[in-house]
Amino acid sequence: MPELPEVETVVRQLRRSRLVGARVLGLDLHTPRCLRCQSVPFATLIGRSISRISRRGKFIRLDFSGRLTVLVHLRMTGVLSVNPRRPARQT
Repeated sequence: MPELPEVETVVRQLRRSRLVGARVLGLDLHTPRCLRCQSVPFATLIGRSISRISRRGKFIRLDFSGRLTVLVHLRMTGVLSVNPRRPARQT
């Protein structure tokens, strides 16, 4: 299980990746238990932008537009993948 320094490292990497201000186009949850979102279906995050990334204990806190917050736990793997949208290929 990742310790605080590893979680802080992931938070800093997410901030450097310019996710703040990015809009969620879709979600692919391999382990839905890693997310904590109080009484809000995850589908409501689609179309919202990320306004802040921080850490709360061993959780990664993602604040979204519309005053929604999601807590992400890295579980045993310590991995969080972000797949940027790639432009469509021109043929």
